[in-house]
Amino acid sequence: MKELEHKPAAYALCDEDQRWIYKGSTRDLAERIAAHLAGKVPRTKSRLPLKLVYCEYFDNYTDARRREIWMKSGQGREWLKQKIEQ
Repeated sequence: MKELEHKPAAYALCDEDQRWIYKGSTRDLAERIAAHLAGKVPRTKSRLPLKLVYCEYFDNYTDARRREIWMKSGQGREWLKQKIEQ
């Protein structure tokens, strides 16, 4: 995986067997992923180890947050599932 950037992004993490997907957005992707992997995020720490399966960078946090909300919709969940399976 290429080095993560310190930019706003929407992202998805999976547990080992890819049965659970966490969708999020952040102002700084590199910092946020480091927090997830270190077990500092309550929602994901019981699911470690995690794998970054999708990320999309944006010019601003508002757009990243919109993508996160869309990924949590029915249409977005299906789209993300197909992206991960590719």
